[in-house]
Amino acid sequence: MRTFSQLLLFSTFADLISLLSLVTTLPREIAIGHLLVVQFHGFCVAPSEILCWLSFGVLQSMYPISSALLTSSFGFRFAAIANYNIHRCAVPGIVLIVGALFLPYVWMFENIFRRGLSDDNNTNISALFHVDRTQMSIIDQNESFTKFSIQLALMTAVILFLLSLLLSSLLLRKLRTVQNNLSVHSRHAHFMLNRALNLQLPISSIYFCAALIFLMNSKGIIGGEYVEYLSVPMTNLQNLMMPIVNLWIIQPYRKCLIGVLRSGSHMIFGYRSQHSSTISHK
Repeated sequence: MRTFSQLLLFSTFADLISLLSLVTTLPREIAIGHLLVVQFHGFCVAPSEILCWLSFGVLQSMYPISSALLTSSFGFRFAAIANYNIHRCAVPGIVLIVGALFLPYVWMFENIFRRGLSDDNNTNISALFHVDRTQMSIIDQNESFTKFSIQLALMTAVILFLLSLLLSSLLLRKLRTVQNNLSVHSRHAHFMLNRALNLQLPISSIYFCAALIFLMNSKGIIGGEYVEYLSVPMTNLQNLMMPIVNLWIIQPYRKCLIGVLRSGSHMIFGYRSQHSSTISHK
C-alpha cells in the first residue's frame, strides 16, 4: 500500500501540472490544408510566447508520464501480490526514469512551435485571424520533425496502454490464484486497489478518441469551433478524472476526504449558527 501511495502521490503531481498547463495555454487547433494553426487563449500570451510553447510541451508530456506511472502501478501491484521484495528506492527510481524518458517531449513540442512561428507565411495567416503572432503558431504537418514527433507521441501512448492491459490481466490472474491464501482484510485491500487501477484504463483510452478527433480535424473531415477546442483537453482528461476515481474507490482516501468535508461544513455552518444566535440575543 505504501508503494502504491507513493506512485499515486507522484501521479497526482503530474495531474496537477497538466491541469495548470492546460489553463495556462487554452489551445485551439485550426486545420488549413496541411497547416495546423494553434492559437493560445490562456494567460501565457501576456508574459511571453516562450511560456506558451513550454506550457504546451509540458501538457503533451503529461499523458505519457501519467500512463507510465499507471503501468508502473500495475507492475508494483503484481510484485506485491507475488511477494517480491520491493526496494525502498524503487518508486523514486521509476519516477526519475519516466521523467528522463518523457520530459524531452517539452523540448520536442517547443521546437515544433518555434519552427512554426519562424515561418514567413505566419504574418499573413495571423492577420487573417486578427491575432498577434505571439498568440499563435502555424505548424506544417508534412514537415519531417513534426511528423516524427506526433507519431512518436501516439506510438508511446499505444505501447503504454497495451502494456497496462497486459499487466492488468496478469495481475487479476495472479490475484485469483493467491486469494485463498490471503486474509479477508488483505484480499479486500488487493481487490480494491486492483479495481481502482482497472477503472483508470478506460479513462486512459479517451486519449485515443482525442487523437482520432485531432486527425479528422487536421485532415478537414470534421471542423467547427467546438472541435477545434476539444482535442487537447480530451488528451488530458485522464489527469482530471483519475484523482477522482482514486479518491472514491480507495476506501482510506474516501474516508479522509469525507472527514475533511464534514469538518469544513461543521466549521462553516457552526460558525454561522453561533453568529446568528449572537445577533438575535443582541
